[in-house]
Amino acid sequence: MLIEALVKRIIPFIYRNRVWTLDDSMWPISLVEFRGLNSQLAAKLPKVHSSHHWQTICYYFDEIKREQEEQKELERRRVQLDQVRRVLEL
Repeated sequence: MLIEALVKRIIPFIYRNRVWTLDDSMWPISLVEFRGLNSQLAAKLPKVHSSHHWQTICYYFDEIKREQEEQKELERRRVQLDQVRRVLEL
């Protein structure tokens, strides 16, 4: 019964409600919840894990994670440039 709910209700809900934003309050599940569910599906339900909908969700979260890392890198570079500008102004 739980597997049926996962396959017929939860995964389709996550799939339909994906929003391409870095604002995690807009995501259908958090990144931590996704990681936990993904590892459980891979270990215990490989057929569900390999389904098209779940693989699309995995791609979505991989891309979100990549964008978050890019944002952090851009922020780090901006801070470094600000520090260099301050030193040059002295």
